[in-house]
Amino acid sequence: MIETEERAPRQRPEVLVGVLVLLVCVIGGALVAGLERVGLLSAVFLAPAGLLGCLALFVWPHLGLLVAMFFAVDVLFLGELLDIRVLGGGIELKDLVFALMCGLIWVRGSLDRRYRPRVTLMSKGVSLFLVGALVSAVWAQARGVPLLDTLQGLRPLFYYVMFYLVCGALRDRRQERTVLRGLLIIAALAAAVSIAQYVVGPNLVITGGRIEVGAATSGATRVVLPGTEFVNIMFLFAVCLAVFAPRGRTRLVYIALAGLFGLAVLLSFSRNLWLADFLVLVLLLGLVERRRRGQIVAAALVALIVLALGVLLLGSLPAASSAGASLAEALGNRVTEIMGGNITQLATIDGRLGEVILAWEHIRTSPLLGIGLGAAYYGASDSPWSPGSIQRHPYLVRYVHNGYVSIALKMGIPVLCLYLGIFVLFVAQSLRVFRKADEWQDRAVASAITLSCVGLLITDMIHPAFLSTSGAATIGLLWGLGEVMRLRLRDADVVGASS
Repeated sequence: MIETEERAPRQRPEVLVGVLVLLVCVIGGALVAGLERVGLLSAVFLAPAGLLGCLALFVWPHLGLLVAMFFAVDVLFLGELLDIRVLGGGIELKDLVFALMCGLIWVRGSLDRRYRPRVTLMSKGVSLFLVGALVSAVWAQARGVPLLDTLQGLRPLFYYVMFYLVCGALRDRRQERTVLRGLLIIAALAAAVSIAQYVVGPNLVITGGRIEVGAATSGATRVVLPGTEFVNIMFLFAVCLAVFAPRGRTRLVYIALAGLFGLAVLLSFSRNLWLADFLVLVLLLGLVERRRRGQIVAAALVALIVLALGVLLLGSLPAASSAGASLAEALGNRVTEIMGGNITQLATIDGRLGEVILAWEHIRTSPLLGIGLGAAYYGASDSPWSPGSIQRHPYLVRYVHNGYVSIALKMGIPVLCLYLGIFVLFVAQSLRVFRKADEWQDRAVASAITLSCVGLLITDMIHPAFLSTSGAATIGLLWGLGEVMRLRLRDADVVGASS
């Protein structure tokens, strides 16, 4: 789908091996899940499959990034097939896959300097942020927070290491294109699963995440996968690729993908994603030349038509619409109710203000270190939730919908300032890459990365993707892709100047 230089002879075997690695991970995970039932037989099949997968990922580590993202965003909810009980908690399959990729990249970098991430201002910033997370975990233990709660708070932050994996695994433009194709395929699979879940309704659950029907969606089925943020990011990528792609089949493919991803985002009924997408797409008009703005409007109209047709088609299906209002009506109601409710209804913006008020009291008393990862910041008596909610959802006493407040509360204001500084630095660097790039693929990816980061800064006012597993993995991926592209273009300028 993406135009590249003349392919090397080994391009086809590489893609085949990548597919094989993905299948090995999926099948291996299923075998592990059934280990207690089949015992030795499962181990006999899993051992050679695991060795084959490790060898392939060691040879082509950039394909391992796709495997790690596939599990990190839980496209098919395979990340929980394996759950090793440790300290009262569990280590999931996605954690093991990610740790495996960290080990493989480290070993490969030890043997080959080309696979060692460079020391840059971005890498130093990310390292300091991870150190801040560790300090917060130690501080939580010093304050008597249960170890399991601290580990659960620290676990998602581990996935920011994705930044170093990307910087170490990607060595040239061809690998960048391969990874981008793979990410679009993963997002397409996730979007297809979301749409399929909507079609079959809530009575037949075919994936994980939140599958619910209620007043908030006017009786329509809501499908929120763990990787919904990732699908939304890929929606922005598809839009930017469609805008900058040359006319013809390539642009139509990206428009179709944008429609598919956009429909999945609509079915999530996540108003924060809708608002962020609208705002960043308006910003896209300011990034491009005037002659391209008409193309953006045309592409947007086509994508809207695709979305409208998808909404009408899904809304006409009996299994999808029998539970309540039509899909179009449910989507409209979701937008108009955004400012309704009261302090005990966290489905609204008003309700989430209650969390911020409670969190701010703790931030004022401990602004430098916060209360520590995993610490609770309210009890049943002062909960902004309705009575009985904490009994059903114990994690709520440690959860803040606002990502900025959540970081300040758990890790302190200095760590929040550092984190925002990383975002500002990255967005500024991505904009420079956008202006410097000559090829349309580079300009499209640079603009998509920039808009995605701005969109994340908007959505985290309502939902803390900063501190979720899939969100951290996605942000680390974006930072890594942008840094790799920046260094590649900088190296090309140095070579050109020296010649």
